Amino acid sequence: MNGQQRQKNAGLYRPSFEHDNCGIGAIVNIKGQKSHDTVANALKIVENLEHRAGKDAEGKTGDGVGILLQISHKFFSKVCKPFGIFLGSERDYGVGMFFFPQDVLKRNQAKKMLEIILEKDLLLKGLNVIYKKNKR
Repeated sequence: MNGQQRQKNAGLYRPSFEHDNCGIGAIVNIKGQKSHDTVANALKIVENLEHRAGKDAEGKTGDGVGILLQISHKFFSKVCKPFGIFLGSERDYGVGMFFFPQDVLKRNQAKKMLEIILEKDLLLKGLNVIYKKNKR
């Protein structure tokens, strides 16, 4: 919308919130068939999105865009087995990524809160904590 086409405030609409969208892309296999071509095509979208995926506003760096993939049941079953974690059938579980605080007390509190939340409907089968070393 250019300046001449903009509406006046109406209900919850505010022209001051108008801006260009960065855009998204979606590649799927309607039949649910898994293939490397689907991943390769998703990466092509990432390469071709001018702002969000390819570059920052100055055109120098990317901004952390990614692609969302279906969980690889074969892979997760294989890596969980040595830990005594058996996942069941494909589509019977989910995988989450959580970013906990670096402070030990706060991290333990956050992990406990996650366990309490999960107890209601979900079973936590494993938790792999990866610590980031601060370079300060």
